[in-house]
Amino acid sequence: MRSINKLLAFTIFASLLNAQTTYVSTMTGDRVVTGYFNETNSVSIIVTLGGTDVDGGASDKSDQYIELYVGFNSTATVSTIATQMSGLGSNPVAAAKAGADNTHTFTVSSAALIEAYGASPEGKYFDFKVNFSGDVNTYFAVTPSDGGTAHKFDNDDPGLNNLSYPNGNNIRFKDQKVTYQPDEDLFQTPATYQSYVRFLGDNSGSGADNGNSHIYNFSGGDLNTGSNITKNPISFSSGNDLIDGAGYDVAFFLYDVAGNYYEATWRSNVIYDKTAPRISSATTASSDGTYKKDDQISVTLNFSEGVYTSGVMDVTFTMDGDDATVQIASFASSGSPVTSKTFTYTVLNGNVTSDLTIGSVSMSSGSLFDAADNAMS
Repeated sequence: MRSINKLLAFTIFASLLNAQTTYVSTMTGDRVVTGYFNETNSVSIIVTLGGTDVDGGASDKSDQYIELYVGFNSTATVSTIATQMSGLGSNPVAAAKAGADNTHTFTVSSAALIEAYGASPEGKYFDFKVNFSGDVNTYFAVTPSDGGTAHKFDNDDPGLNNLSYPNGNNIRFKDQKVTYQPDEDLFQTPATYQSYVRFLGDNSGSGADNGNSHIYNFSGGDLNTGSNITKNPISFSSGNDLIDGAGYDVAFFLYDVAGNYYEATWRSNVIYDKTAPRISSATTASSDGTYKKDDQISVTLNFSEGVYTSGVMDVTFTMDGDDATVQIASFASSGSPVTSKTFTYTVLNGNVTSDLTIGSVSMSSGSLFDAADNAMS
């Protein structure tokens, strides 16, 4: 048994002597993306002694202090790596020995990198090197374990520059769509870092879809910044189409290319309305009787919902003789729609009827819209 143990010890020692000392950095955190350092990350620099550097080796470095240095640049080639991490005032990364285990791990936080740079190094690349107290003039490069070169510091959360459709809270909208603009490129890896928009039914409107989610997963061109992106109509990745008359809250859940995360509700109590408005009735406050030329009769059109017009409305009365048409100038606005419109019909020569009847209502210019911009047909 003793011979076997000696053989194993010799084999392990020989293996260590044959290996070279390695210097490897590895990103850790909830979300790790190759080439980036995001808001969840720390970086571990693992120094593993090998060859003659091991404890008991001919060039034993196990009892020497290992110092860690960092440098920054605007490109991935970081040529100046001169900031000694153990010298930081608030977030020092202390020098340490590998010891008999022949290994040591440094852990570098976001706060340490910020202090080393002197400000937020947002958008900068950083890299490390180490030296040993036995030879302070010799430095060793640290190799990222993900196969890249330097890592890019990116702690800024993504967001939206604007959401132009639906374009406000407590409004009506007629199209199952969104028009939005990310403030930076987004990341999409299904089942891990999936960016998406969600329409969540609330109790506004009819409340018919309250609590139900309708999710659209972004992909391809949906992820790019620089211009407005419109998805029309949205084909939801999960959940059925929106319900006419129901209210929704619209929220975005976004990951940028570095893995930073953002979520926010951008619209509340918006009502999906794809039903065109209609005239529900016509009434008059004038009493029954005989009216002669130039007499005036007050007529009110009642609508199925709030409306406004962008042009001239023609209301034509059917007569036994000549028909009469009253033109109504544009009224109300998209922000202040009305549910009724009262106007005056003035009796003209040839207007003869026993029962005043509206034969047609049409728009000679423009259109009549509801608050969601559905046009009356």
